[in-house]
Amino acid sequence: MSQRFARLLNDQDLVDHFLTEVLDFDYSGLNNIAYEIIQEEQGLFHLGPMAQTLNTSKFRDRKFYKEADRWALRRQIIEELLSQMRPENDDDICLGKGGALPQSGVAAGKQAYILIGLPASGKSGIGNEVCENYNAIVLDSDYAKRKLPEFSGYKFGASVVHEESSQIVFGFYDNPRNLDALNSRVIELGFNVVIPKIGHDAKSILTLAASMNEAGYECHLTLVSLLKRESTIRAIHRFHVTKRYVPLGLNFDGYGNDPCLTYHLLKNKASDVFKSFGAVSTNVPIGDAPVCIDLTEGNPAGVYGFKENILI
Repeated sequence: MSQRFARLLNDQDLVDHFLTEVLDFDYSGLNNIAYEIIQEEQGLFHLGPMAQTLNTSKFRDRKFYKEADRWALRRQIIEELLSQMRPENDDDICLGKGGALPQSGVAAGKQAYILIGLPASGKSGIGNEVCENYNAIVLDSDYAKRKLPEFSGYKFGASVVHEESSQIVFGFYDNPRNLDALNSRVIELGFNVVIPKIGHDAKSILTLAASMNEAGYECHLTLVSLLKRESTIRAIHRFHVTKRYVPLGLNFDGYGNDPCLTYHLLKNKASDVFKSFGAVSTNVPIGDAPVCIDLTEGNPAGVYGFKENILI
């Protein structure tokens, strides 16, 4: 989250300028949205980089602030994600309820479906469909976030558990308890996986795919295509309804349109690492189905209707 202050939005002038002048967005119908954005941004600003529950007890829930209790909590979360089915609504996931398994049943086919796209682009919905259609478990740090008590305890909970949730799913850097993260357990079992990522860094996606190849997996790359203006506006609407806040400056300035660039770079320069490529545009009216805008054989994007001559 090092780029979360790419654009400060911690007073009324800054918020109004960003929403009206930069996004060309009329927010008059969203009651108190400017106040709510400012409160979230000020909370993030005062947290600082050392507020992560991964490495400090300062913001940890008192039931799980000691190291032994924290490691036990992480183990429980991994076991729940690996043994319980995904609920219909991801927001229903919490400690003790909901996992990452598909309701259709998981298959050990060693297929990895990597999805990239901006926050609020519709990536979760498409990922859930891929999960069910391809009998794949979801490797998503957002699932682990929802099980950490601080996530719902603080307004800024998603930020303080960011690093810890990522390592619960993708591996611990400092691991004195030798706890296998969720991805290690899943790879050992050979389960098909859906891995949602933002994709702002092409090298990190390439490294991820190469590591899956080394583990015997075939990798498929799918872009959920929605440009930064539209995704940021959708993030604002989502925040207004759910109170789940994505730092708007991080989304617009930090990530920008990098997922689209990453997709085309990897398709042109790393075709040997991926079994298939596909792109799905969610730039459609709310309620309409996404459309496939790019496809090679075997990619999950093919389940959506194909439209030619659409770039993004």
